[in-house]
Amino acid sequence: MAKWVSRSAALHQRSTATKLSKLPVSRCDSIVADRRLAEFVHTANAAASTPRPEALADYWWGQTPLVDGVAQETCRDFAHTGYGVSAAAHIAETSRIQGRDLYPQVADRLRAGFELHARYQLGTPMPGWLCGGQLRRELGPVTEVAYNALHNRMHLDLPETERLTIKQRPAGLDMFTMWETLTHADNPA
Repeated sequence: MAKWVSRSAALHQRSTATKLSKLPVSRCDSIVADRRLAEFVHTANAAASTPRPEALADYWWGQTPLVDGVAQETCRDFAHTGYGVSAAAHIAETSRIQGRDLYPQVADRLRAGFELHARYQLGTPMPGWLCGGQLRRELGPVTEVAYNALHNRMHLDLPETERLTIKQRPAGLDMFTMWETLTHADNPA
């Protein structure tokens, strides 16, 4: 694992949550589904237009291999990873409420990202290949929105995310999330 990050890579790594949250929702269908989320959460079934893993290593804190669910900030810490993946879920949720459902386009990446991070947050021993076996497990209460959409509405299986979500309930507040158990737990709407 890289002990340092080049200046250009550090500039590129500004919080993806911030980048995603500043986009107008009307532009989110193409940007979130096709590019930004693909740059943040890896899945093996990535489209040809997404950057290849070897092109991302400098921007992903030196992490190789890239496996399903590893995110750009996984090796930084889980808190920032959670903010980014949660921001993508919030964009998809807002877009769905406004009449354009992005969840079918981003469901695989969201599921992979939340499942991988929830597994290690719950205490599964860290494999040596993931961030050199050293992770800062600080995943806050960021799972409710995505869990409700993916599990309760889309009927996808998210066993690790479910365990973590239930363990963290009632979700209080964090820097970017507030009272999401109240607004999203088992909400079919």
